[in-house]
Amino acid sequence: MSELLTTLSQAISALTLTADIALVIFLVFWLFDYLGIKIALFTSTKDFLQSKALLLSFLIALGGVVGSLFYSNVLGFEPCALCWWARVLLYPQALILALAWPKNDKTILSYLVPLSVLGVLIMIYNQALQMGWIGSSSIFCGTGESADCSIRFVFDYSFVTIPMMALTAFGWLVVLGILGKKRF
Repeated sequence: MSELLTTLSQAISALTLTADIALVIFLVFWLFDYLGIKIALFTSTKDFLQSKALLLSFLIALGGVVGSLFYSNVLGFEPCALCWWARVLLYPQALILALAWPKNDKTILSYLVPLSVLGVLIMIYNQALQMGWIGSSSIFCGTGESADCSIRFVFDYSFVTIPMMALTAFGWLVVLGILGKKRF
């Protein structure tokens, strides 16, 4: 792998780490807000995310599409069966959001959140396989038609793998979908 491609992969890992930290902090503050503990910075951040939910969701979905194609088509990492399922759930969202964002059509968020929730569940399982928290690959992976789901092509910061990148994207898509659809 060339130095430029290695740098790009490391940048994606750093972005994932940053997005994970932001997601955890946001969810903790969201819990505080739910419990009645008001934090001004959270309120303004939540208002911003609500107002830009479609745009940010589109950018995240597009980033996931470009990132997955970068890893498979440029770096040559063969996607496992679970990664293919993540693509099935993510790629249409990028297209739908591209169409909905210019029209500010937030009604589609009701349909996209379940896709992202399913993506979160699949990627939690895939991450657990890659981290060795659960046994070897499942019946879904390593059948000869796709890569073994437990193979780590990327492993940065002791937890950032390709499934973690997808998990992060799906997590933010769930949050933005909920925020964009409802007022909290």
